[in-house]
Amino acid sequence: MKTYIKKFDKKIEELIELNPNDDCLKAIVEFKNKKKYDSFYGALGDMGFGIGVEYRMEQLLNKNYNLIGYIPSIKYTNENPLKQEVGICSLIDKNSPFTSQLKAYEYLAKKYVYLLMRISNLRELVFTN
Repeated sequence: MKTYIKKFDKKIEELIELNPNDDCLKAIVEFKNKKKYDSFYGALGDMGFGIGVEYRMEQLLNKNYNLIGYIPSIKYTNENPLKQEVGICSLIDKNSPFTSQLKAYEYLAKKYVYLLMRISNLRELVFTN
């Protein structure tokens, strides 16, 4: 498993440990187990696609195509449950990208879960689609 996926998963596991009774986190764990994913990274990628709220990691390149940094972002598709405009929303200022891929994925995991926690009917959405 790639290091950035391990970092993403570790952050999710920490959030679960800190919030063991949270309905959103319970739904995430149940989804991962029912779909037999070996990582939260994969499970949340599939879950997000299904509900129209997907996480993304954009690489910021300079004009010579050299990597400058990483921009965690969210892609909203039609009829997403948060009623956000369709498109990609950066979670940080594009002028201040993460230079560490691992820190970027850790941040993305935390912010993505907090975003999912705002969806009151998450369980219904993921288990009826």
